[in-house]
Amino acid sequence: HQAYDPATKTAGPLLGDSLVQRLRTSLVRASSDSVAGTDLGIPSNAGITVERDGTLKFDRDVFIEAYDADPAAVQAVLGADTGVAGRLQALAESTKTQVDAGIKARNDRLPTIDDRISSWDRRLEVRERTLKKQFQAMEVALGQLNSQSSWLAGQINALNLNSGGN
Repeated sequence: HQAYDPATKTAGPLLGDSLVQRLRTSLVRASSDSVAGTDLGIPSNAGITVERDGTLKFDRDVFIEAYDADPAAVQAVLGADTGVAGRLQALAESTKTQVDAGIKARNDRLPTIDDRISSWDRRLEVRERTLKKQFQAMEVALGQLNSQSSWLAGQINALNLNSGGN
């Protein structure tokens, strides 16, 4: 929902949303940053990596090798306390609060946006009526000018005939 499709020139509804961008960064960090106090260090040493597209990849062979070497270190890196699972759980809880607040803020703005749209509609209707009246007045004036032009042309022709006949 954050993508832009150049073929159709359409953006996803969440493109540019700062909360989504912060969440993406937080997810990557929670899944890849070093875990303090462990010999294993980073989640990739336990088989968890973040791909370029942001998806998590689990490497079973790396996990088994790390687990066979030091199960406690793997548990610490991936576990529910300070490991990846704990970080992701804490992130999910804090993000829920942020998402709820964002939804509420957007919903609170909807009546204001609706009012602004209605206001623009009213102003456009007034402008349309004004332009129609001006156009009608110009048509009347143009008709009068055409009538005067015809009268003047007739007067000039009459003068030419009178002066030519004398």
